[in-house]
Amino acid sequence: MNNSSSIFYVIVRFLIYIILVLGLTQLLFVDTSITYDPEEVQEATLTEWMQLTFLAFILIFFFLAGNASKVRKPFVNILIGVTLIVFIREVDWFFESYIFYGSWQILALIIFTFFAINSYRERDLLSFSIKDFIKQPSFGIILCGFLTTFVFAPVLGRLDFWVSVMDGYLRAIANGAEEGVELLGYFFILVGAFEYFLNVKTPKIST
Repeated sequence: MNNSSSIFYVIVRFLIYIILVLGLTQLLFVDTSITYDPEEVQEATLTEWMQLTFLAFILIFFFLAGNASKVRKPFVNILIGVTLIVFIREVDWFFESYIFYGSWQILALIIFTFFAINSYRERDLLSFSIKDFIKQPSFGIILCGFLTTFVFAPVLGRLDFWVSVMDGYLRAIANGAEEGVELLGYFFILVGAFEYFLNVKTPKIST
């Protein structure tokens, strides 16, 4: 692929990402137009389902990246394990409603143990795969998404913050803001996972 073609595909991906982000904002508008009980935690909003959809695609791209490069697979497996645990955490309401309270934690612990043992078995390649991942441009995108979803969003959703900035505190607004920022963070991780997959599957850099 020549340089002009590469630039063209980068521009196309960039425009697609812009369209998707704009779509996320419209999704939030749809969610806020539906009347929810502000005293209840909503787990069936479009935003929640889109978060699960993003996590599913993140799993797919990490899985494909791991299959495309055996030397990178040890660390990719860790990323898959973490994503699975996050996915389970997002649907904890399902496990607690239809199985038993705290069942999601047991399943998450099983997954963590499995991937931890697998990483130990592949420890010879793990160091290389981690160093290679950090060198990838997608690392910064995934890190940004991680910080947005798991650091910034929880702080944004704190009760004391919204009480201080609003004349009349509404839990629904705080929940909506937190879930919206989480969704954006998941989108960043999805973009990073996709870009990482593209880099790994490229013959020039795959192994």
